[in-house]
Amino acid sequence: MNSDELYGEQSILFQAANYYQVDLSALLKLVYISEADEDYIEHYSQDITLLLELLYIFRDKIKADSSFCNQTKYSWYYPPAATSYDTIKTSYEQISWEVGKPKYIVEKELSNMTTESLNPWKWYFEKGKIIEDLDNLIKGLECYKKNGVTKVCLTAS
Repeated sequence: MNSDELYGEQSILFQAANYYQVDLSALLKLVYISEADEDYIEHYSQDITLLLELLYIFRDKIKADSSFCNQTKYSWYYPPAATSYDTIKTSYEQISWEVGKPKYIVEKELSNMTTESLNPWKWYFEKGKIIEDLDNLIKGLECYKKNGVTKVCLTAS
């Protein structure tokens, strides 16, 4: 998976779906608030019971095996820079090389890295943060269901 790939086959969610052998496409069915009208919301509404079942399965699979990130290669992605590092260095020198040098060195080193050890999702799975977040989502959906809600939309803004 790549750091620049939020959706599609390289996304963390798609990779997790493959690893845990569960269809997580319902979690990508998002309503973007700024675009929401009644037809749009209706199109993206999901059955709350089916969504809860999916979340229980996904959570339980992660609880049973949180080593997903150890089995997945992660590559940091840096888009081509509009300016060279020499140009950036010159800019920092004009401002203050003492101030700019640490940032320049970090940017230069990170731009050359492709490593699994820097997978930003690893702690999220291994430390159980994803379980905490899934539990919170489940609790919210259970509350809605208990109060008679049958369809919900997942949102993003």
